[in-house]
Amino acid sequence: MKDSTKKAAQELLADPLSSVTRSAKKSMFVFASLCCLISYTGVVPEEATILGFKFPGLTPLLIRWVLLLLLVHSYVSFLIHLVADYLRHRILTDRYNLAVAHEIDEACSTPPDDAQEHFESEFRDMTGYREQTVSPTVTKATNFARVALDFGFPVLFGFSSLIYFFYKLP
Repeated sequence: MKDSTKKAAQELLADPLSSVTRSAKKSMFVFASLCCLISYTGVVPEEATILGFKFPGLTPLLIRWVLLLLLVHSYVSFLIHLVADYLRHRILTDRYNLAVAHEIDEACSTPPDDAQEHFESEFRDMTGYREQTVSPTVTKATNFARVALDFGFPVLFGFSSLIYFFYKLP
């Protein structure tokens, strides 16, 4: 595998989400989970304490609306950052596919050098060294799994909890 292909594979297999997106995803998961739990159990705290201030007598409806607004804000924030990271990830995928295509084209158009192959095989036999490569199939499968977990699941979870919580509002 050529250096350009290795570099493109490393970039593609790196974390597809930025730290800002990960933070927004975490907030969205917290609010979505909280909204789902409150909707499912029907339990709403009667008093809230924030930064040492007590807010007694909050109505359950007010608490639900505040949670809904926080969920919507965190979900929209997550989606905006996710789209930017997804577009960046698509560019990295294109770079990897281009590097593989160039490597295949170069391998097909350049006649093999017998002396170089002999030296490399002799070196491997003497040292036992074997270059570690990642096949395009493994790279693409890993990429698909990461896109599904990092991009797909949070979007579906946040949207479904948003709909479920909104549906359960009195």
